[in-house]
Amino acid sequence: MKNLSVFIFIFSSLLCGFSQNIGFRAGLTGGVPIPTEIDSAATGTVIPSFTVGVAAEVWRKGHFAVSTDVLYERQFSSYSSLIPKNDTTLIQNVLGIPTQVTTYFKGDVKGRMNLHYLTIPVQVSYFPVKNLKIMAGGYIAPLIAGQDTGLAHLVIGNNFTTSDNQYNNFPFIKKMDMGICGGIGYDFPFGLFLDVRVNRALKTLFPDSFFYENNQKVSRMYNTRASIGLGYYFFKKKCA
Repeated sequence: MKNLSVFIFIFSSLLCGFSQNIGFRAGLTGGVPIPTEIDSAATGTVIPSFTVGVAAEVWRKGHFAVSTDVLYERQFSSYSSLIPKNDTTLIQNVLGIPTQVTTYFKGDVKGRMNLHYLTIPVQVSYFPVKNLKIMAGGYIAPLIAGQDTGLAHLVIGNNFTTSDNQYNNFPFIKKMDMGICGGIGYDFPFGLFLDVRVNRALKTLFPDSFFYENNQKVSRMYNTRASIGLGYYFFKKKCA
C-alpha cells in the first residue's frame, strides 16, 4: 500500500505538470467477472456503485487527443451457482464396524464480490465532429481492497447430512487487473464533459491454480465494467 501511495503521488504530479486540461470525474459504475463458458445454473446481479478521480487530457491536436485518469472504481455484485452431483465415500459405523460407504454430494453457493480498484486508463480520442469524441485504449488497475465471501451449502446423499461452509476467496484474486477500454463522450465548451466507458480485462480474475487446488473445473473469468461519468476541467492549461 505504501508503494501504491508513492505511485499515485508521482503519477498525479506528472499529470499536473504535463496536462493541457486537468480536472475531476465522478459517476456510476457496475460490473462483474464474466466467464468464457457460461454456466446455465449460475446467476449474477450487478450492484451499481460509484467512481471518482482525477481526469486529464495530456495532448490534443486537430481531431485527436490523448487522455489518462486515476479513478477509484468499486465493483460490487452478488452471485449464486450450483455444485453438481459428485460421487464420494464416507466412513460409517455399521454394527460397530467402520465401513466405507459410497454416496454422493451436491449443493449450491451464494456469495458477494466487493472489489476496489484504482483504474488508470490511457485512451486516444477521435473527434468526428466538434466536441463529440470516440475513445479507445488500455488500462491497468491495481486491486487495493475487497472481499469475495459467501456460503457453500452441501447435501450428502439423500439428505443424509448437510453442512454450511463460509469462505473468502479474496486472497486468491490477482492483485493487478489490465485490459482494454473504450467509450464515447462529449466535451462542452465551458469545461464540463460527459462520457460512457466500458472496460474489459485481458487477465483472468483467478489464477488456474486456484481451481486445481480446490478440485474444481477451471473457470476463466474476466472483469467487465461499464461506467457513466460527469467531469469538469478546472485547469485549461499546464499547471505548475
